[in-house]
Amino acid sequence: MKICVLVKEVPDAAVEKRIDASTGRMDRSGEKNLNPFDTHAIEAAMQLKEGGAIDVDEVVAVTMGPSTAERALRKAGHILLDCPISGTPAMVTGKNGVLFVSGDKAVAERCAEAFGVFAPKNFYVGEFGCGMAIKLVTNFLVGANSLAVAEAFLLGIRSGLDPDLMLKVIGPSAGGSRVFDFRGPMIAARKFQPAPGPCHILWKDLQFIQEQSRQLGLAAPVLAAQMEWFGKMVQMGKEDDECAAIFEVLEGASRRS
Repeated sequence: MKICVLVKEVPDAAVEKRIDASTGRMDRSGEKNLNPFDTHAIEAAMQLKEGGAIDVDEVVAVTMGPSTAERALRKAGHILLDCPISGTPAMVTGKNGVLFVSGDKAVAERCAEAFGVFAPKNFYVGEFGCGMAIKLVTNFLVGANSLAVAEAFLLGIRSGLDPDLMLKVIGPSAGGSRVFDFRGPMIAARKFQPAPGPCHILWKDLQFIQEQSRQLGLAAPVLAAQMEWFGKMVQMGKEDDECAAIFEVLEGASRRS
């Protein structure tokens, strides 16, 4: 049996807290530590493992946070893997998500069997942090493709094309993509609920992508377009709609012919 302990890196209680005005989030640049309450849970788990009353093979600590969380877990004597998963909630529950595994390779290999239970498609992508990096790149492409597909449908419909015909002939063409196949039918049917890929999830990821791009000093015109138009979708109160509903935002902002 394995014992799973949930832990979290938190700002040092002795350090003054402040909100970053540009992001609206807490400034996490200061010293951080493992939540002291979580250390009690780790200690209790280790006591169960070493006490022999029950058969415990391993104690696993699980956390969610930025790359600095690795340092907090290492202080507690644990090794952290960075393993974000790509896919809509339905894809993940159906075991069709793609898991990006990064961190200590030997530890990742030990966990491979467990990963395969919920994510048969899993890939080791490098040292700690590479998992989140490739997740951000993936979601950048998903957002860019979603916006492009919506604009393409608007162009086609305003040009007199039947949306069902566009689905039939563009899908297998050079202009087709997984995003086209996934969101194109929603746009053609103008059906954005239920939302397998709601806008608020993409919008959350876009904030991280923007922050990373700024830190790297990137020219990011495609990201800027996503921030503008998905931002408008959120401002309109449509954050719980499928990302494909960005079509309606573009349509509403377009001049009537």
